[in-house]
Amino acid sequence: RRVPGATLWVVGAGDDLSRLKQKAEELGISSRVRFWGRISDEELCDLYQRAAVFAMPSRQEGFGLVYVEAMWHGLPCIGSDADAAREVISAGQTGLLVPYDDRPALCEAMIRILAEPDYQNQLGEAATLRAREYFCYERFKKDVLSALGIVNEI
Repeated sequence: RRVPGATLWVVGAGDDLSRLKQKAEELGISSRVRFWGRISDEELCDLYQRAAVFAMPSRQEGFGLVYVEAMWHGLPCIGSDADAAREVISAGQTGLLVPYDDRPALCEAMIRILAEPDYQNQLGEAATLRAREYFCYERFKKDVLSALGIVNEI
């Protein structure tokens, strides 16, 4: 209600999909939720380009590559402060971190980003810069070589 026209996209074919679809029906919001299921990389790239924000408040994400993918596409990200999202998302700069399983905090974070286009753009631009600076091949190579003590190659 606070962000008219917003639609939640759920991508993937996890084992919770049927429960989520049923929940959307029960809440009367199924017209505002689109379940994409499993999609190709090309389709995923298209969705990233069309999306306004990426949210995945997990509690067990190992590294958070999906956040990096979203950031490469200029999306501000919302993640949980309980997993590796905090290693990728710079809270308040490239996105927002919320406590795991805190639905009101997640809603407020999504609403803030969606309702404030300037803030959304600011976060998205910073996300792109961070992804390209910190999560690129050259940075990875430099860090690995440095960790191995091979400084002549850097």
